[in-house]
Amino acid sequence: MKRLLLLFNSIVAVFLLLSACDKPEPEVPEEPVVPDYEFLLDVSDVTSTSCRFSVTPADEAMTYVVMLVDKASYDEYENEFKYQDSDLEWFERKAMEEGLTLEDWLAGFLKKGKFEGEESGLMPGENYYLYAYGLDYQGYFTTGVTKVEFSTPEIPMTDVSFTIEVKDIGLTSAKVDVTPSDDKARYFVNVFSMEEYQQWGGNDDAFAAQAAALVDYYIMMGKTLKEIVANLGSIGHTAIPFDDLTDNTEYIAYAIGIDDNFFVNSLPSVVHFKTSEVKVSDNTFAIDITGTTFCSVSGTVTPSNDDPFVCAIQPKAQVDLYESETDLMYEVVATYDKWDALDEILYVGETVDLEAISSLEPSMDYVVLCFGWEGAPTTPLFKAEFTTDKAGGRPQQQELKFSFTDIQHNKLTVHITPKVGLHYFYECISVGELERRVA
Repeated sequence: MKRLLLLFNSIVAVFLLLSACDKPEPEVPEEPVVPDYEFLLDVSDVTSTSCRFSVTPADEAMTYVVMLVDKASYDEYENEFKYQDSDLEWFERKAMEEGLTLEDWLAGFLKKGKFEGEESGLMPGENYYLYAYGLDYQGYFTTGVTKVEFSTPEIPMTDVSFTIEVKDIGLTSAKVDVTPSDDKARYFVNVFSMEEYQQWGGNDDAFAAQAAALVDYYIMMGKTLKEIVANLGSIGHTAIPFDDLTDNTEYIAYAIGIDDNFFVNSLPSVVHFKTSEVKVSDNTFAIDITGTTFCSVSGTVTPSNDDPFVCAIQPKAQVDLYESETDLMYEVVATYDKWDALDEILYVGETVDLEAISSLEPSMDYVVLCFGWEGAPTTPLFKAEFTTDKAGGRPQQQELKFSFTDIQHNKLTVHITPKVGLHYFYECISVGELERRVA
């Protein structure tokens, strides 16, 4: 009996042991994998002017900034924190300009989750950073800067060259005739003075720099790149007139190859020329101002000889904008010429009645300007200042003086001079119509 009990106990022990071996081990929960990055940045499809990029944040709920910047600008800052501060200052200015709080502006600017984009305003042959960092809607930084560097390739150069002839050279004008070696090549033609050439660097880079600045100017004026290329680019033979030059000045006419984005892709071909020298006049002008009203000036301008000259009245504030009297004289003529009114200020040998050419504002400083002109200034600038009277007066004192010029079969010019500075109404009708109205 004792032996049977021992055998039973042995069997039970073996069974318990086998049962313990078959029981599965308890599962230990895996710890979450913590990414060893804050952002994954990728730049692809890089061309001379564009790229594609993607941003994957480690925390998909985090709001963040993503932008591109040229490497040189970023590297000017002492560290990444200084750069982030400059970004935040820019965000605050943009919000203020748009009349928004910083929080509202950032709500429309910050990204969240994976983001993919394309940038098409890059420059060829430049080093750039794509960068990202966490920022909340209140403007607090939540991470440091993660950045990746990439470079755009240079523009492929061509071997096109140009034959340039400068024709019809005058005081302020010339015609530039260009024939390219490849009649299918697109190119840009321009002129600039030797002084401007030195300002742009004084070497072959000056031509590309001026062309790039011109593109920037027209883009700022609202033109598209396609419009700029169409308007300023040439293909095949061309002859372009330039009529805003300065007399007796050395110029460079140049042609340079451009691509469809107006990037220079050839060496420049250049020709030097000099505009004609103006014939200097010994004409002088006696400016005699005898009185002023709220809208006119009385007096005369008397030339000393019969050489052509300009006489005009300009606001003093406008005259003071010009450091160069030569630039001022050219600008006065250009302004009147633009409105097809140059004949109104050109005289030959005659004494000018200032009251006849003045139509002025009350209580304003003006300058009478006189100078010889034959396509360019032929004398120094002569000038005299005056100030118009205050407007006002009693209606009973109002008198209107009429005069008529340029009378033709279907039009005339009416000049009305009021005695006091009060508003008035005028109309020009036939005598028959007036009689019918008052009958």
